[in-house]
Amino acid sequence: MAALAIAGGKPAIADDCNVEYGAEVAKRCVACHAIDIDAISKVGPPLAGVVGRQAASYPDFKYSRALRAITTTWTAEELDKFLAAPQKYARGTSMAFAGLRKEEERADLICFLQTLSAATTDK
Repeated sequence: MAALAIAGGKPAIADDCNVEYGAEVAKRCVACHAIDIDAISKVGPPLAGVVGRQAASYPDFKYSRALRAITTTWTAEELDKFLAAPQKYARGTSMAFAGLRKEEERADLICFLQTLSAATTDK
């Protein structure tokens, strides 16, 4: 089973996560989110760079009041909680997605998102 790893307070890619499967899971996200950080925003902000980003901080994106009220950084742990049940995590969020029930799907998706963060940081 995939697991989230935290190294030195920063999210790390777990040895047993499946980045390729995470990319498959991410295909559910692209109806509302662009993958590339430089892409024009769709319904939601781009996913690249989300891991390690302050919640509701992508420039020029109009976040819901519920997400603006969150003062966390999107760590692997926080993303796992949010992706499990977005409406429960941030009541009133405009994100209509019901969530990912399977822990393994969430972990693999987060592993994939972490690779996007690393790629955009290196630019």
